[in-house]
Amino acid sequence: IGDFKWKNNVNATLLNDNNVVVDTVNVFAEGLNVGGTAKNQLGLFADINILRTLFLRVEYQHFSGVYANFDPTSRTNANDMQQPFEFPAYGVFNTYLSYPFKIGKNYGKLQFNAFNLFNENYILDGEDGINHDLETFRGFWSFGRNISLGLTFNF
Repeated sequence: IGDFKWKNNVNATLLNDNNVVVDTVNVFAEGLNVGGTAKNQLGLFADINILRTLFLRVEYQHFSGVYANFDPTSRTNANDMQQPFEFPAYGVFNTYLSYPFKIGKNYGKLQFNAFNLFNENYILDGEDGINHDLETFRGFWSFGRNISLGLTFNF
């Protein structure tokens, strides 16, 4: 559990190489949530051995309180202190199944993994939009279910 917020507003004077003022920047970000990291995360897993030969892990991961990234220097309007777009909370189930084996004196393992098993559609990452809502948000959505098969052999 985290509570990541911008600490204060900033007033900066920009100088060139000759110490001449070239610009003044006011950033209004005090109290705004920092984007790109979950305030709340929960993870649960269960490991199960089946018939002493198969290993199964089932895990659930839940994320909430994730806000869109934004460039603090774009927050130059003192009247716009609205929080960046908050992603909808989501949870995903992942499974891992492995079968260890031996051939001669060498050991191996066959693995089957399913990530996002129930094909949950959620936002991975992105940038806040001008209205701080889903319509003006630009970002990346989840890949959906992802399955992999692997073989490890030690010799």
